[in-house]
Amino acid sequence: MVKHHFRESIKSLFVGHIDPDKEQQLQGAKTEIEDKVKRILKLIGDDNHEADGSPVQFSNKEPLVQLIEDFHNQYKSQS
Repeated sequence: MVKHHFRESIKSLFVGHIDPDKEQQLQGAKTEIEDKVKRILKLIGDDNHEADGSPVQFSNKEPLVQLIEDFHNQYKSQS
């Protein structure tokens, strides 16, 4: 709780000092990362089916999906 409050206090000090161009670039980068994570997860999900559309019984991709989701959640908590 204290850590979160301190982080918010620090952010509030710098909000007015952020270059608008840099802020726009940062927002563009965030959007791009969000889109790429969605595309990766969709590709992994699409690959979990056989050619006839039936689901694959055993998938080694579950740890990869979990890793990507963990990365994405950690990324979102930092912004």
